[in-house]
Amino acid sequence: MLELLLLANLVILVLIYLQLRKNIRETDSYFAAIDLSLRRFFANISNAKEENDSKRHDEILRQLDKIATNSGTTARILNQVHNPKSIEEEYNLSEQGSKWLP
Repeated sequence: MLELLLLANLVILVLIYLQLRKNIRETDSYFAAIDLSLRRFFANISNAKEENDSKRHDEILRQLDKIATNSGTTARILNQVHNPKSIEEEYNLSEQGSKWLP
């Protein structure tokens, strides 16, 4: 893509050289066209790169959110398995829960 753009600019520069003898105003318009096309090309490249970076950043944030959710769930399950509550603790919890029942 860049090679094609550079080739087109080379052709335009050759045309400018040929037109240089005829009219300077037309030559200025050719330079303006080259300048505008290069500015648009590099702006499009920059915008595409920023958009790609933004999408990648959003995807990384989604994956980190999934990892954090799964890590919290895993930690809770491991805590329940490796640190079971004693019978007294469970009895106290059930007593506290029954206080709120009518």
